[in-house]
Amino acid sequence: MQGWLHAWSAPAVGEGERNRLGLAERIAVARGIALPLPAPVAGSGLAELPAPESVHGAVAAGELLAQALRDGERIAIHGDYDADGICAASILVHVLRAACPGGDLIAHVPLRMAEGYGLSSAALEQFARQGATAVVTVDCGITAIAEARRARELGMRLVITDHHAFARSADGSVMLPDADAVVHPALRSGDAAPAGAAEWHSCGALVAWMVAWAVARSWSGSERVQPALREALLETLPLAALGTITDVMPLHGANRALVRAGLARLGRTGIPGLAALVRACGIRPGTDVDVERIQFSLGPVLNASGRIGDANAAVELLSMPAEQGSGFRAFGEPSGQVLARATTLAASFVAMNERRKALERMVHEQAIARVEREGTGASRGAVVLADAAWPRGIVGIASARVVERTGLPSVLLSVEDGTCHGSARSVEGYSILEGLNACAPHLLRWGGHAAAAGVSLQATSLAAFREALSDHAAPHVRALRPVPRSIDCTAGPADLDERAVRTVSRIGPFGPGWPEPTVLVPKVRVVGRPRAFGKERDHAEFVASVEGSERRELRCVWWRQAPLMARLSPGMTVNLVAELKLDDYRGGVFARVRDVADAAPTAGSARLR
Repeated sequence: MQGWLHAWSAPAVGEGERNRLGLAERIAVARGIALPLPAPVAGSGLAELPAPESVHGAVAAGELLAQALRDGERIAIHGDYDADGICAASILVHVLRAACPGGDLIAHVPLRMAEGYGLSSAALEQFARQGATAVVTVDCGITAIAEARRARELGMRLVITDHHAFARSADGSVMLPDADAVVHPALRSGDAAPAGAAEWHSCGALVAWMVAWAVARSWSGSERVQPALREALLETLPLAALGTITDVMPLHGANRALVRAGLARLGRTGIPGLAALVRACGIRPGTDVDVERIQFSLGPVLNASGRIGDANAAVELLSMPAEQGSGFRAFGEPSGQVLARATTLAASFVAMNERRKALERMVHEQAIARVEREGTGASRGAVVLADAAWPRGIVGIASARVVERTGLPSVLLSVEDGTCHGSARSVEGYSILEGLNACAPHLLRWGGHAAAAGVSLQATSLAAFREALSDHAAPHVRALRPVPRSIDCTAGPADLDERAVRTVSRIGPFGPGWPEPTVLVPKVRVVGRPRAFGKERDHAEFVASVEGSERRELRCVWWRQAPLMARLSPGMTVNLVAELKLDDYRGGVFARVRDVADAAPTAGSARLR
């Protein structure tokens, strides 16, 4: 048995506090939360959230869209094919329809393979043929400079709502589309914030929800919105939370308040399609849903529609009313016809997600085999690989797994008719977007965030791009130093209780920027022989006996670490770093293992820092 696999900081709150403070209080102290903890409250909605004025352009966009409804204009909503864009489009459909049930709305999400990402002139021309005179983008459009000009030529009013990086001119200055309203969380007083200087980690769905709130206020003629609009805003909070979680936004400020409010309503949603999706993912009605359940269940299923299907079907699912026709109802128990359609669509997305998993596994395995066989770049600073057999909608997820395996920024690309289209993912501390900017001479299109981006290039430029990105990334990646991972507190037998673990949720929700609490459980004894489980037998499970004034046995699960079972043997005493979780299926508490080390490490083995 060796020492820790990772560098860990010493517990922020040690063993001495166990008799004085409960588990949740110790975690709160470690994270700087004042005691006593506030009493748990249901996430009711609007009071905790900043008003639309907090997002530049939201009020102007809301007024424009409300006026378009009053004037009987046909409004086109143009979204994106990922979960964030799907949710953003559905939010606007629900709220605009609640304002004016007879309003003339069309929604469109581009097909990933045929149309590509973002607003296109072709889409605008199609909207014009369909009679739309006002167009609003969600989760895209901030770089649509030429497309905004085309909208002007077509006589359309254009509203851009987005959260992605801006287009920049040759001198580095920000370029904004000439739209009637531009809504972006990085804009301040009409000027773009300098790159990296603004905290604008808001997803497309949250930006769209703020615009929807502004529509509701403008339509109502008051900050106190009409009852039907208030209902629509509250019912669409789970959609905004879904977008925030699936787009991996940090759970700070408005994001945190939004996710708390949205998750509180998700298991009891009145949106028929969302309720059908929740059921199809095996979540019982009325069940509390946490961030992790979104990340590993609802989110991937929703994303699958855009990766290997048609995301317009997902917008249909999430925006369908409870009853159509003369008995129109927006929310609540659906009619039989609506229920049947929603159930069918939701089941199709679950099936798509199973196919997506198989394709992702294939791409990941092939990519890793090629990394080991071919190398990555001149200085091994990045992984850049392309293959005609890799589906464009899958390479992004597989790229993230390559990053996990190699510790290098990774770009996986699908080759189609001499052009490479794909996705980039990065390691913490290195901006893949800056890397792509540095490789501009080799690229056709690119855009995204520091952690993830999309990219297109000619296949003939692939080798040069691989070397250029690798050369740019290598010195940055080498300079990165492993930061010790945090342990909140030490835990003992009394903390392995359902009530104690359930109380921890009062300082949630947990996710990016506010991670699951991690505890050190010292000197536990391995009971019996660890076993591998899962469809691919790649997970490890073992039982630990935790001694103290009382003795408890703790089921321990170590995801994707079956090969490390050889480190453990019956009777061995180890220190355990883990997240304590409630077991929804078996009851009780289990440990999701993050690391294991000898309780009495040998000289030279890793220790807590």
